[in-house]
Amino acid sequence: MEKEKEKKKKKKKEMEMEKEKEKKKKKEKEKEKKKKKEMEMEMEKEKENKKEKKKKEKKKKKKKEMEMEKEKEKKKKKEMEMEMEKEKKKKKKKEMEMEKEKEKKKKEKEKKKKKKEMEMEMEKEKEKKKKKKKKKEKKKKKKKEMEMEKEKEKKKKKEKEMEKEK
Repeated sequence: MEKEKEKKKKKKKEMEMEKEKEKKKKKEKEKEKKKKKEMEMEMEKEKENKKEKKKKEKKKKKKKEMEMEKEKEKKKKKEMEMEMEKEKKKKKKKEMEMEKEKEKKKKEKEKKKKKKEMEMEMEKEKEKKKKKKKKKEKKKKKKKEMEMEKEKEKKKKKEKEMEKEK
């Protein structure tokens, strides 16, 4: 009977130990499961973080590109404005040169006109002098003729006188 009791006790103990073992095993399994889950979550988090980082990087890159584009545009605009300014200056210079040319021609014309007028004046003066000379010459001639006439008359008178004397 004592033996039986001992046997039973032993069996009971073994069974409890088995149970304990089972419990431990279960606990271990649970732990493992939890660990695995945590790891997976960690990995997920990592993945998410990477994704976010990539997204941010992309955004940054895009922003930079846009800024560069803007800069390019700005530069282009400036260059165009400078070109326009250059063109404007060129045009102005040309206009000024044309103005100068115009002025030069005008002065030339004026000079020619003056010269012509002077020549005409001189011609007139010449003509005047010529006429005066002619007039003087005529007067002189007339005077001479009259004197000759007088002389003739005198001579005639003298001859008459002499005829009378005879």
